Amino acid sequence: MRQVCDNKYRMKMGVKSAYPYKLARLMDHDDDLTKRWWVDYYAWSEAKEKLVRKRVEVTGPTLKLRQEKATAIIREVNQKLKKGFIINDGPVDEPVPIAKVESTTHIEAAIALYLSVKGNTLKKNSSKTYKSALNRFKTYLKQNNLLRLKIEKFTPAQAFAYIDGLTVELANKSVNNHLGAVESLFNFYLDRQQIKANPFIAVKRLPERPGKHMAFRPEQITRIKEACELTQDHQLWLFLNFMYFTLARPNSELRLLKVGDIGEKAIRIDGENAKANGTGFVLIAPGLEQLLQKHKIREYPAHYYVFGSDGTPGEKVVYEKYFYNQHRRILTLLKLHDLSYDLYGWKHTGVIALYRATKDVKLIQRQCRHKNLDQTDKYLRDLGLFLDENPLNGLAAL
Repeated sequence: MRQVCDNKYRMKMGVKSAYPYKLARLMDHDDDLTKRWWVDYYAWSEAKEKLVRKRVEVTGPTLKLRQEKATAIIREVNQKLKKGFIINDGPVDEPVPIAKVESTTHIEAAIALYLSVKGNTLKKNSSKTYKSALNRFKTYLKQNNLLRLKIEKFTPAQAFAYIDGLTVELANKSVNNHLGAVESLFNFYLDRQQIKANPFIAVKRLPERPGKHMAFRPEQITRIKEACELTQDHQLWLFLNFMYFTLARPNSELRLLKVGDIGEKAIRIDGENAKANGTGFVLIAPGLEQLLQKHKIREYPAHYYVFGSDGTPGEKVVYEKYFYNQHRRILTLLKLHDLSYDLYGWKHTGVIALYRATKDVKLIQRQCRHKNLDQTDKYLRDLGLFLDENPLNGLAAL
């Protein structure tokens, strides 16, 4: 095989772009002109959230012409990859015609209408979750010849049978998520008085175990900080600090944070991104304020994302799982990847540190943006924070 460019024989993982990639190489079948030639490369797909293999065919009647074309293609492709080229190849949802659904309409049509209406009011991730859950419900209906059943004829017995089947395959939390989706489907038509009762109303939710995201210990935090410095991933370390201090969710809230959301004393969490659909504010701790000043975050334009794709605040935000991937790389380097540590653990780490520093449950409720103290109390108990404390220890003896 004759060399066409420096990277024909090997693919290197890209490091300059905010998105991973593999540089282009020529596949020429040992200069055989009777076979198809192509340039092979890997680019990041936003829709699939992984590297996707792509090909560009190289044509020409002579060996020299094909090699010249291949060299030009490889040069152009590699330049684009290094500048952040990604693939936008996600499936386009066909618009669902909104038709009137009556109690006599079959369930398949009822699901289609429900999704077409709810899709306009739900956030992207919630919409995907509902669609996935209802697609599974449709599969069950199809397997049991129920897709054409009138919506009013679906019975509580059939509802229990469906959920019972899920409990065999899924964890309790996943079962509850699926139950919530089908409950919402039938409530949609119950509210419109198109059915008389929700067949899932009597199905009880299953008990859920606390999440497995583990908080990081002080010595682990030190090692992770040193690894970020060693790899010069300063943006990741800044992101982890934001999680620790703000207790914001990494993907839907913190990743989409904009410079204009950062005030003098508090940070605004946009209701469009927040899990509870409400805009909230979290206080800026002194440690976070030092980082804001060090990185001069407030000096960037207000519409810039704090975590831009080029490593600094910018108009283009990093892709959805960018910090998950970068964090996983650090954990792998430190041999922590086989344990129950992940990106979400930094929120738990921050909550534990805040509680031990203040013992102020009301403050934690505010920073976590919980609706009530019961939610905060349960969260803290799940983290084991009350197990080693006896509130009566300070009570004096007579």
